[in-house]
Amino acid sequence: MDHSQGRWQTVAGFSHAVSTLHSWYRIVATAAEKTGLPDIRAVIGDRRLALFGHVRRLPEGTPAHDALQASVELSSGTNITWRRKPGRPRNSWLRGVLKDIQLTAQEAWTAADDREAWRAQWSTVDYAF
Repeated sequence: MDHSQGRWQTVAGFSHAVSTLHSWYRIVATAAEKTGLPDIRAVIGDRRLALFGHVRRLPEGTPAHDALQASVELSSGTNITWRRKPGRPRNSWLRGVLKDIQLTAQEAWTAADDREAWRAQWSTVDYAF
């Protein structure tokens, strides 16, 4: 039995999948241009940053605020008491926020305290997915 034939089928299948994905992306991009809708990546990024600011400004003792605060402390290395289990994704929601605004977790936590400054800071973010 010739095993190399199976490899070529796998490569051809992968090539077809990449080609299909590229075609799909062109169709979606063209449709977005024609409809005048904003780029979905920008919409997701804006909402993620708005939610971060909203949860940051919730009163202390609110479960969402406390969970985000613990995540920020963990990210900045001040409260390392647990680790993710093997097999869990390395990226988290907070890492996505920090990637969008290119700040440290503690800087973002402090900046989000002032709503107007926070909104002005991320209104010009260029989302690179």
